Amino acid sequence: TPEDFGVQSEPPSHPQLLDWLAAELVDGGWSRKRMIKTVVMSATYRQTSRHRPKLAAKDPENRLLARQNRFRVEAEIVRDLALAVSGLLHSRIGGPSFQPPLPKGLATQELKREKLLDPSTGADRYRRGVYVNVQRTFPHPMLAAFDVADGNEACARRDRSNTPIQALTLLNGPVFVECAIALGKRLLNTSHEPRDRIRIGFQLCLARTPSDEEVKLLATLWEDQYQYYLRDPQAAETITQWRDNRRTNPAEAAAWIGVARSLLNLDEFLVRE
Repeated sequence: TPEDFGVQSEPPSHPQLLDWLAAELVDGGWSRKRMIKTVVMSATYRQTSRHRPKLAAKDPENRLLARQNRFRVEAEIVRDLALAVSGLLHSRIGGPSFQPPLPKGLATQELKREKLLDPSTGADRYRRGVYVNVQRTFPHPMLAAFDVADGNEACARRDRSNTPIQALTLLNGPVFVECAIALGKRLLNTSHEPRDRIRIGFQLCLARTPSDEEVKLLATLWEDQYQYYLRDPQAAETITQWRDNRRTNPAEAAAWIGVARSLLNLDEFLVRE
């Protein structure tokens, strides 16, 4: 493991590759950025992680580097992805940290040694996760749900769990609700045809074209949501938060927010292939 590397580990599986990378690092002036670029642009790194039965039987641990590894992105990146596809991400670099919104019931609580900060306002509220304010005695609940590193000790590698809390966070966390609302509005402004909007949403969230079956499923979801909000206009008004925009049918807008929430909760959205 990384925290025990070189002490009790097996010999490297590709010693010539390590020698070549070491020489490249020296020749590149010890630039880590140049080394990272070399690795991520290599044909080996850019392979698909798609499961292949023949390969799985021959090399189950991928020691031959014949495929890419598939894993869920880090906690901060989960939030960044949702902000990016919804159009809310504020790309300012540097500066002080910010406080994202907290779940209801926590914002007014005081800890033993430090008080929780009030959520940031304006564009700073949507900055990248690397700028989130870190309070060591109280990791942010959204980041903690996705296995963020403990701020009280060094971390050589992060665990990756799969829990029901993560699904509930993606559905109900304040930042993800805001992202779903913004993405729903974005889809409404792209086209007049529901199926075209679904295809655009797929391209935004998953960087691929959906299959006919996927379009059909989401079209059915949209229709079910639309009929539900027609029967409960108060719920549609509450979720859309667009009471000042009378040109938009609240039931239609709320249904697209429902589609956006589904896209943001797909396993494929959170996983690096």
